Amino acid sequence: MDCRRQVNPELNGWDGFVKALAPEWKVNSITDELMRLVADDTVATALWGCLKSDAIRWLYSEVPMLDNQRPIDLLTSSEGSQRVKWILFSSPWW
Repeated sequence: MDCRRQVNPELNGWDGFVKALAPEWKVNSITDELMRLVADDTVATALWGCLKSDAIRWLYSEVPMLDNQRPIDLLTSSEGSQRVKWILFSSPWW
């Protein structure tokens, strides 16, 4: 069963994914840095919700599923942002 599927129809898709992760948000040095680095607060929320203290490191890592590109570089374009969102949304290991 896909853990992204929700009984609540309000939690479908990217917006639902971010809404489900929002309660995980904690104000700390990492989330402060995420807010400085990532213009889209939904991406910042998803990064924290999925990766917690590894979020910053992951942003600067060459990610094989992103053709060894760094998420931080991809977030500068709309197409790149969509790719990063897809990786966060579709990865089953978070």
